[in-house]
Amino acid sequence: TTVVDAGVELRVEQENPEAGLFGCAFDVALRGAGPDEVLIVRVNLGVDGMALFTETVEPAFAVASIGFDPQRECLGSKAAAAVAKQPYDAALDHPWVARQR
Repeated sequence: TTVVDAGVELRVEQENPEAGLFGCAFDVALRGAGPDEVLIVRVNLGVDGMALFTETVEPAFAVASIGFDPQRECLGSKAAAAVAKQPYDAALDHPWVARQR
């Protein structure tokens, strides 16, 4: 994430797009310092995938950590240099709940 004039820019970039693009849709949890400070941003790379996805959002708090794909919907992972590993958040993990499609 990057702080911009109109909020926070969320950027999801495929590390090696030359090897092929992969489509998927998943959430990114932007978390603040407080327990109730969570903004879920839906990332949809489409069926054919895209090398770069950006979206600017305006959370009502300063972003302290990021949860990449907390529902484990895709096979993607966060780059090691993005942010420090965040603690497990049971409130965002519901493996027993099937999503309606």
